[in-house]
Amino acid sequence: MVNQEKNKYQSHNLVEQIDQFVIYLEVEKLYALNTISAYQRDLSKFLSFCLENSIDEWQDVETDTLNLFVMGLRHRGVSARSIRRYLSSIRGFFAFLLKRGILTENSIFSIQTPKIDQVLPKTIDFDDLIKMTTLSSELYSELRAVVMIELMYSCGLRVSELVA
Repeated sequence: MVNQEKNKYQSHNLVEQIDQFVIYLEVEKLYALNTISAYQRDLSKFLSFCLENSIDEWQDVETDTLNLFVMGLRHRGVSARSIRRYLSSIRGFFAFLLKRGILTENSIFSIQTPKIDQVLPKTIDFDDLIKMTTLSSELYSELRAVVMIELMYSCGLRVSELVA
């Protein structure tokens, strides 16, 4: 997919700048190959979006352009986590362009990244808790384990807090 996008606009100056950024990530930043290919894929999609909207220079990318890009991703059902990755790729690329003097200002700084829903931890079933706190012998280690479980449950402690 990346190669198709690249071949479509091969002679374009914007592609050369993305290629320079990829080399920068590879040589100077020493990023992993998967990370580099993700950046390249994200930037190729953003490049396609820009060229479809008649943007021929990175200086022409405005906040509205970036908002339209993000809205398009949302309408296609792209997850908030993926949108954050797209914006991270673009943010890094624009920072690179700023350092090289190609951009004079970075329009992506005003774009807020979408929030990611946090997954709540699983709770223990009450019947399992009763089984765990019922003594089956009078061994000290079992009594100590039951006391620790009851303390954690009644106080809402994490394991690390109990250990400390």
